[in-house]
Amino acid sequence: MSVNKDQKTNTWYYEYHDRFGVHRKQRGFKTKRDAKAAEIESKRQKLRSDITYLNVHNEILQIYKEHASRRSYSEFESIHRNHIAPLLLNKPLHKFERYDCEMMMRAAVQSGKSSNIANKILKQMNTVFNYAVRHDYVDRNPFAGIPRLKHTKRIADYLSYQEFSAVINSEERPMYKLLWEIAFWTGMRRGEILALTWNDIDYFNSRISVNKHIVYAEKKRTVVKGRKNKNSYFVEMDHLLENHIREFHEVKKKTAGYTDNFFIFGDFRSLPEETLRSNFKKALKKAGVKPVTFHSARHSHVSFLYNYTDLSIQEIARRIGDTVEVTLKVYAHIFEARKGTYSNAINAARNVLSKSKMQQGKSPEKKTSKGGEDNTKNLV
Repeated sequence: MSVNKDQKTNTWYYEYHDRFGVHRKQRGFKTKRDAKAAEIESKRQKLRSDITYLNVHNEILQIYKEHASRRSYSEFESIHRNHIAPLLLNKPLHKFERYDCEMMMRAAVQSGKSSNIANKILKQMNTVFNYAVRHDYVDRNPFAGIPRLKHTKRIADYLSYQEFSAVINSEERPMYKLLWEIAFWTGMRRGEILALTWNDIDYFNSRISVNKHIVYAEKKRTVVKGRKNKNSYFVEMDHLLENHIREFHEVKKKTAGYTDNFFIFGDFRSLPEETLRSNFKKALKKAGVKPVTFHSARHSHVSFLYNYTDLSIQEIARRIGDTVEVTLKVYAHIFEARKGTYSNAINAARNVLSKSKMQQGKSPEKKTSKGGEDNTKNLV
């Protein structure tokens, strides 16, 4: 591009190449300054027209990688990869309209995702376009003003004791059998289980140390210290589970190059998340159990603890590494299911106390001796 004067018309023009590579001139500017300003604006518009959503997303992702927490970075990348990228086809920024975001939100809900996921899509696309506006890539954010979806509470699905026992008992592969056992009998999360190494098993104190978890970003698995809420905790093992872990451990010790840093499920590398998911699906089908997500094993464990043990809600929360508030919120439907049993328990307790009181209120009959004397003292 260059700015020149047309001597015949006494006006200024600038030269450029269109998108087909054809040399052209933009004429009719009264001054050189006007022609230069128009040339700069033309270059800017051309640059802007070439910028895609993916370009801006990658800029922001790099910022997250350098300055945000690993969890924020992973979530930002995951929302894009799973819900936005499949529908974008590398679309230029200036071609986006309000409908595009609404369509992605609707697609997420129709595929069975919660309103929370749809709202995360909206939040992320607003983040990308607000960034683009600030950097002069586009003039406006077409998604500004789109309302968040009303929160729809999803009831945590879970398996009964009989159902998850069927899943465990029907599994013939030793590694997966132990994996299902740990999931159902400890309530640990998927990322926490997959990150377990043999040095996390404390046989002396019969407990498992939950001190790391697996996160997935850019199709890579990364072990992150701490658990999802950044706190480490211990899960006690029941005797049967501990014995099964010991048996599997003895077999694994014979693996070439074995060390206690081996992953319990995967040896040198942890078992891939997709492999876990697909095999769990097969296990449910084989056991003839309804399809649920792997995370439902955690809900199943809480249900078992609440319905078959005397543990309080505070103790259950401590067991699964959550706060009482979070536990009450997530598992309210499980606790609510026993609502009708409270009055029965109170009635039974009052009946026992009432009978006891009546028995205590009865005065013992006075026995008399053959001589007719009061023999009450003999009863004391």
